[in-house]
Amino acid sequence: MPVEWDTLHLEYDPLKAGIGRWIRNSPVIRRLFYYLLGRFFLRERYVKRELRRIASSGTVIREIWDAGSGYGQYSWFCARLFPQATILGTDVKQEQVTNCTRFCTQMRLDRCRFEVGDLQKTSYDTRFDLILSVDVMEHIADDAAVFRNFHRSLRPGGRCLIHTPARPPKSQEEISPEGTRSVVAEHVREGYTPDEIHQRLEQTGFVVTRFAFTYGLAGFKAWKLLQGYPMRWLHVSRWAWLFLPFYYAVVCPIAEYWMQRDLAADNPTGGGILVLAEKQP
Repeated sequence: MPVEWDTLHLEYDPLKAGIGRWIRNSPVIRRLFYYLLGRFFLRERYVKRELRRIASSGTVIREIWDAGSGYGQYSWFCARLFPQATILGTDVKQEQVTNCTRFCTQMRLDRCRFEVGDLQKTSYDTRFDLILSVDVMEHIADDAAVFRNFHRSLRPGGRCLIHTPARPPKSQEEISPEGTRSVVAEHVREGYTPDEIHQRLEQTGFVVTRFAFTYGLAGFKAWKLLQGYPMRWLHVSRWAWLFLPFYYAVVCPIAEYWMQRDLAADNPTGGGILVLAEKQP
């Protein structure tokens, strides 16, 4: 992110917990929330576009692992996109697992199951055709263990789709090993350079088949409008909620324009990385 945001540390966990309590009991509200996530977060559009490409390729997808499933929006999307597949979502937070399980029960979607699990310690022997991990790796200290578990859990020819923050190449002296410069307080690293993510995946045995930057210049402008400024205001005062509906009514069309520009661009750099990697047969 540009320098002006370097000193900003956003704490998302309290906000996520509050949203989880608000949407946990009503499947209608939860589905509306899923829709809004798709409208407000550019990364969702990149990830879902790649999932649609996989679905249209004719590849047989029987089992999917949503690794770091969170609110479960990607598990819900995959269940509809791959109607013959079973989906396992894992998350470190029992509350998220409980709420997602309740939602799938309410929707009578028995192809989705959720479990508590630490990705650094969890693996499934050659079980999955597709693993999805969206904005999870930046929260995990031992990322090498996670990549090994992903590789072990895929069937030969299986694919792993990852989205994670990017960071510009810098000398080791300019950034600490822990990557503490992220604007999100819960992150343990700022992100990955292209070389780093390629190296980590290839050392594990993956072959990277697709790489793209997300949140380029246009996408960053949309991020500031939709997430950056509102989160700053909410950190100053909880009463900012009263102002936000009027703010979003004005800025959403502008942000939509910038997101569409970003999706159509071949970004030479960006704030995010989308990687598709394959386990060789």
